[in-house]
Amino acid sequence: MLTAEPYKIQANSSYLIHRGSPWYERLNKKVDEIIEINSNKEDLETLLNTYEDYCKTTKKDISMIRIDSEDYEKKLPLIKSGFQMTEISYNISCAVGRLENIQLVRGEFTTSCDIQDLLRLTDNMFRHGRFAEDPLIDKEVSNMRYKNYVSDLVNQNTSGVFMQKKGALVAFMFYEQKNKEVYLKLGGVKNQHVHLV
Repeated sequence: MLTAEPYKIQANSSYLIHRGSPWYERLNKKVDEIIEINSNKEDLETLLNTYEDYCKTTKKDISMIRIDSEDYEKKLPLIKSGFQMTEISYNISCAVGRLENIQLVRGEFTTSCDIQDLLRLTDNMFRHGRFAEDPLIDKEVSNMRYKNYVSDLVNQNTSGVFMQKKGALVAFMFYEQKNKEVYLKLGGVKNQHVHLV
């Protein structure tokens, strides 16, 4: 382990780098931040245990880390080590070249679609939301949960709008209307067509 900040904990060829977070001192909190983890599954537990020992020895009040919301390999071990998901940020971007020639043609909208096309579309489209991001829920189970939810919405005759591009279903939105207010129940867009919405 390095003795000057940032500190590095090593296990075989894997490592964890962390540092103190002085911004919290004015709040009378001793905070440490993991700034990088480069590890395989086998070494990650060792790294986290060593890091936990460091935090206890140095009497840290809080430890934090920022990871990609889709990094399931790190999320589960971190949660098992006592970390809690407190903030999920999304980075939304698009290549400028895609925008330069975009016209206002977005697709054809309908209020009905083929259920089998819809279920195929929803099979692996969800990347965000409680079930898609929870590392305690397997990705296949998460996909099935959303697929079943869509099937239930169709069977309950929930109002929906569907978007097609060149005859292929690319997006959907199920909603509920109460008086003049509309509440989104569930919506999704095929990954290749997010620029259309």
